[in-house]
Amino acid sequence: MRGRALPDHFFDFNVALFRRQPKESSPGLTTAQLLKRADQAGVDHLSEVRTCVQNVRFRSWVQSATTRALSGPLPGVNLPSIKQTPTILVNGKQFVYGRNLDAQDFTAFMQEVAGDEFSPSPTPTPSPSGSAGASSSPTP
Repeated sequence: MRGRALPDHFFDFNVALFRRQPKESSPGLTTAQLLKRADQAGVDHLSEVRTCVQNVRFRSWVQSATTRALSGPLPGVNLPSIKQTPTILVNGKQFVYGRNLDAQDFTAFMQEVAGDEFSPSPTPTPSPSGSAGASSSPTP
């Protein structure tokens, strides 16, 4: 999704997803359940998010990134592989958090590790091929 279509309420949506997530190895949330949570979290540009989710736009990228993260090694960081979700890595450093993911703690972490490099338009790791605007995709 292009930057303007990214959820402005990321942390609200993130909390909604992790608070009531399906059991490991289950089929996961349905498209309708994902979109309902996005709507309840106040995500802006919901119609664009809906199109992205319904078209399963990032499926191959997510599958590839998940395989890389779980099998390791992870480039540029002293962490052999991902063992928990969410795992947040920035500039080779891991964001360690308690039970709740706090936006203020995360902002402080970003300012500490990224400093002047912190930008609302980061350059991510490999993005889905053939997807216009995919450069704003996060790295799991």
